[in-house]
Amino acid sequence: MSMKRQRQPKFTFVIAIILSACLFNTIVRADENTLSAQQWLDKMLFNLEHANYQGTFVYLHHNQVETIQIVHGFNAQGEAERLFSLNGEAREVVRNQNVVTCILPKSEQVRVDKSLPKKSFPSFSIQQLASFAPHYYFVLGKSQRIAGRSTQQVKILPMDDYRYGYDFWLDIESALPLKSRRFNHHGETIEQMLFTSFKMLSEFPDKLLQASIKGDRFRWHVDDNSETKPLMDSLWMVKSNQLPRGFRKTVHTMQPMGENQVTVEHLIFSDGLASVSVYIEPFDPEGQPLQGISKMGAVNAFGLIKHDYQITAIGEVPPMTVSLIAHAVEMEK
Repeated sequence: MSMKRQRQPKFTFVIAIILSACLFNTIVRADENTLSAQQWLDKMLFNLEHANYQGTFVYLHHNQVETIQIVHGFNAQGEAERLFSLNGEAREVVRNQNVVTCILPKSEQVRVDKSLPKKSFPSFSIQQLASFAPHYYFVLGKSQRIAGRSTQQVKILPMDDYRYGYDFWLDIESALPLKSRRFNHHGETIEQMLFTSFKMLSEFPDKLLQASIKGDRFRWHVDDNSETKPLMDSLWMVKSNQLPRGFRKTVHTMQPMGENQVTVEHLIFSDGLASVSVYIEPFDPEGQPLQGISKMGAVNAFGLIKHDYQITAIGEVPPMTVSLIAHAVEMEK
């Protein structure tokens, strides 16, 4: 596979959806007081952290359907939330600004991660909004009633095929997403979230954060990521001219992974919204190396072997994006 020239992205779907969205824009913007698409997103991101609310949502991903109850709040100590799975294997997650605790009654385990966890979809911040703006269009769409509440649709449309698009239906009162979906360049939904009940809270009592599952007698596993270290020296470089447009390396660390705690180099590439992790580890001929594309829902992975090392790129991006990024990682000469 030659990496000197990247495949030119197709714009047929993007152009069609932008034209239709612009028609919606003409109607929505008739009111001079209407917020712009970016202003709606700014408000959404602020309230995702600071609002007090509770509800139940359905999450469709990886060909699975999960029903989750959520309570979220913000107080003097910062942001906190509790999520409880209502179907499938019972599990409960309690998260604050520093710690995420996952209770798994089936295996009688409690896992505590002291690092900052990735927030639920969407997972970008107000600060990141400006950085990925050059690679996406922000437009307003149709209004819709969801969970008995009026919403405003906001679209994030990619300018090429190297990243996915997003739809958000934001509550008119709070700008919180009552429905969201991630879709590919064909317009096909690959991940979706929908609230079936939703209520704003005037205050956030601490008792709402108390886990309903008692894990006192379970096995506790605490991971503070103390073994992760900034990389001081590496045999590997990145050919920036071979990366998909807009992606750049943001993290490069060393960390032990797996049962044998093999030291692995971990790189993260991001355009501000989408991100891809790359893992570099010694090739194990007795293992099951990943070569080529592997797919699970919105997540794509691409693996190859270079210089007796396994390189694996994985992220919630299209297949060709993880392939390009994996091939852009090369050993120093």
